[in-house]
Amino acid sequence: MRLKDIMKDKPRISEEVKELRAKLKEIEKKIKALSENDREFVLRDYVKKEPKKRQSTEWELFMEKHGIRPVCDKCGCVQTYMHALENGKPRRRCVDCGHTFNPFVGTIAQGSHLPLKVQIAFVYYTINNFSLTDIQQNLRTDYGIELTQGSIISNRHKILAAIEHRFAMPILSGVVKVDECCFRECQKGSKTLINTVPTAVAERIARTKEKKVPSQLGTFGNEFVCVVTAIDNKGHIAAVVTGLSRMSALDFESYFGDYLGDISFLCSDGFSAYHKYCEEHAIPHYIKPSTMDKDIRKEEREWEETHNGEKISRDDIKKSKYENQELDRIENYGRLTQAEFEELKSKKWLTLDDIDSFHRQLKRHINKNMTGVSAVYLHLYISLYVFKHNWKKDHKTPLTSYADAEMLYAELVGANGRFIQSADWKNRDILAMRRTPAQHITRLNTFTEKARELSNERGFVFDGNNKLTHFNKRIYFRTATLTQLRAICKEYKVKDYTTTKSKEELARRICALPEVNEIFVRLLMADTVNAPLTDRVVELLREEGQSNQFR
Repeated sequence: MRLKDIMKDKPRISEEVKELRAKLKEIEKKIKALSENDREFVLRDYVKKEPKKRQSTEWELFMEKHGIRPVCDKCGCVQTYMHALENGKPRRRCVDCGHTFNPFVGTIAQGSHLPLKVQIAFVYYTINNFSLTDIQQNLRTDYGIELTQGSIISNRHKILAAIEHRFAMPILSGVVKVDECCFRECQKGSKTLINTVPTAVAERIARTKEKKVPSQLGTFGNEFVCVVTAIDNKGHIAAVVTGLSRMSALDFESYFGDYLGDISFLCSDGFSAYHKYCEEHAIPHYIKPSTMDKDIRKEEREWEETHNGEKISRDDIKKSKYENQELDRIENYGRLTQAEFEELKSKKWLTLDDIDSFHRQLKRHINKNMTGVSAVYLHLYISLYVFKHNWKKDHKTPLTSYADAEMLYAELVGANGRFIQSADWKNRDILAMRRTPAQHITRLNTFTEKARELSNERGFVFDGNNKLTHFNKRIYFRTATLTQLRAICKEYKVKDYTTTKSKEELARRICALPEVNEIFVRLLMADTVNAPLTDRVVELLREEGQSNQFR
């Protein structure tokens, strides 16, 4: 249109503008006359009727801003253009093959009808550990959206599953400290409670803050979830849920082996799984028994009693115990003097303090901040906690801001390929988790009940015994030190025990003794931290006679 024509139509255009302004003022008066609830209803109704083209434009701008280039899932071409709309999201067409595809398949945006800004807000709420009530209130106040708590949980678990799949645990190297921690099995949010130890208890009793239900079999039963964690000298952490009850050596290799790279030292307690892994891979292994501090305090008390109150230093105790390898030690590294050992331990920072500190933080987060997490979803929340920890180590800043949430969402959406499925966060079954076999549970329950009866301790469990993965006597004897086995052979007058250096051979000879059950009980109770009446139990078991039920 030419300028002359525009000038002729100027009066008419001015009249139309005046009419529109008058209508706008009339609409404003009507809106102000409405109640607050009615205004919210009108606003939500308007948002629902908003053209999907606007949502599509938001997605296109978001993808352009973060450099997300959709890839054709048929030929792998990156040259695509917008073809149509699908649930408010752009559907793309490949330039080469003409194939149309949804670029958000397999990502957290698939199947979601929520606006883009709300999905980013969900990521922000998730990384900042917002409660379900707070999320519900914020969505209502900030976005005018009403969601049930079930929908909020589903969206949260969807994000957690995407983070777990997209950001794998780091490969640890150098000096690595590893240990396992246990969380009480929880079925939070389940409609029906499943009994995980049916041979030990009649039914699964619901636990609340007011109603505490003690564990029947401890961490060796299926009442606890085992989480293996490791930290290297750079501060990076890897954590994996291995299933219900304590893990075995095979479980450690299969669940955690992929996250152990070029290791110079592996630091752990005396658990046989770590010992076996280090032997198979020829890794120097620093071992600090979980009972080390207790054993040193016991030596201090005994010294004071036998030397008229005279005190002995911890260094002197360590020197006397080091020769027999009864306290902390290094295996697969050659023979070291006590001075060389202490120097190497100080130089390489061989300790378990870092991993113990992380366990305290993790338990506080899961049990207190999250007020418990269902066992079937525990791996998702632990993956998020570890991801945030490693992010802070790498970027020197925590992952908390809205800009961080937008960046993280772009990373999850921009990852090409189907990396999450609904089965990753929906309808999970606790019985599908790795569990201790029923035969072992039956033996453990019988033996625990016998120990409780003889010791008069109704709460007795074998939690502190890191070597009790089964009741096979020969395998258990092989986990003892060579000094312990030779002392047993000397006590029971086994021939030629001094010239035998194989623990396998000594274990075989001890198993052939008629007193093998008594010896087994003595070792078993001595290795258990929570056994205050060890001597009395051993004496009572001797009086009861030998039993073959635990062979």
